[in-house]
Amino acid sequence: MHKIRAVRQDASSLHKLWFNDSRCDLFVWRDADGDVVRFQFCYGKPADEHVAEWRADGGFAHMRVDDGEAGPWTRMTPIFVRDGVFDPARLAETLRAHASEVPRDIVAFVSEKLLRWDGWPR
Repeated sequence: MHKIRAVRQDASSLHKLWFNDSRCDLFVWRDADGDVVRFQFCYGKPADEHVAEWRADGGFAHMRVDDGEAGPWTRMTPIFVRDGVFDPARLAETLRAHASEVPRDIVAFVSEKLLRWDGWPR
């Protein structure tokens, strides 16, 4: 994954980073001290996209991306929908395989959180 340079920042005090390739996206939010307080690891693009999310204030979530394709004549906004159990170790391996340009501290942090996932879908 390579770093996207021009990332739109919201009004919060968090700094958002985005790393992307054709199969995965990694979004990371850091606080003013540089600590990771949230991430979303999107994988399975383009056909079966899912998102593993962690928040310091809310724990884990695993979701499928509903791409908004209602039919051949309609396109709606993609949304996250709750999804079932997945393999955290395999997902951490996928992250490491795609993260050649992601800072090592971020890869280590996200991998550790994925490996500590307790297995329940939220």
